Amino acid sequence: MLPIKHTNLETTQDVKDTLEWKIQEIEKKGLPIDSGLADYIAFSIDNLENQLLQLKSIKNEVADREKAIKSQIEAIKVDGATFLLENGLEKLEGVICSSVTVTKGKESEIIPTTETKFVMHITQEELEELLVGLGKAEYQEIITEKITNELPAKIRVNKRKVLIGQIEDENI
Repeated sequence: MLPIKHTNLETTQDVKDTLEWKIQEIEKKGLPIDSGLADYIAFSIDNLENQLLQLKSIKNEVADREKAIKSQIEAIKVDGATFLLENGLEKLEGVICSSVTVTKGKESEIIPTTETKFVMHITQEELEELLVGLGKAEYQEIITEKITNELPAKIRVNKRKVLIGQIEDENI
């Protein structure tokens, strides 16, 4: 991961125009265009990828917190009902809330069911031969086409392991 150095490329609506501007800036400083432009693009993509990782982490934290809150609500409802029933209470009148009422739960019961299933003791190949032999099926040649979608050219950044102190701001 490269150190964060925000670029205009991260927010621009016109990537080509921004890259042309960056080339002019690099030329003004008398720096090598190839390496300056490569690093500029790499910083932009890396910064945006880091933002995506942060958002993913935040989403995971929110999902975990939401799960914990739902679990706590359920625990309060179930354990609270048990507590109230053990103390002979089915309803409490409130000042802020109208009331808290214990609803009776349902006992679980097992209801046996009987199913009849058709089971064949024949292989797929034997079944195919039997059906073809009886004239109830036939083999057909099926031709399929593979359609490939054209993809636009994209930039891939090959990241180099660099110590933060080795990068000079003037090159970027």
